[in-house]
Amino acid sequence: MKNEQKFYSALENIFIGEAGQKIEGKSGYVNLMKLKSQYFAQIKPFIEKEVNETFGHETASREEAFQKLFTFLKVT
Repeated sequence: MKNEQKFYSALENIFIGEAGQKIEGKSGYVNLMKLKSQYFAQIKPFIEKEVNETFGHETASREEAFQKLFTFLKVT
């Protein structure tokens, strides 16, 4: 798995939590998880756009940045 995919996966797990992807029902907690999931789906393209504008096609620096971001998220 590339560092970029690892980063987005870790970010989603921190923001939504792994449980948010598997819970079903009608309680307030489930509704909150669904809202958080929808919000993340809306902000992810914005984050991707900013990354693309910043790094463009610079593969080496892009991978290094995602590696550092993933390491930061993994530690916290």
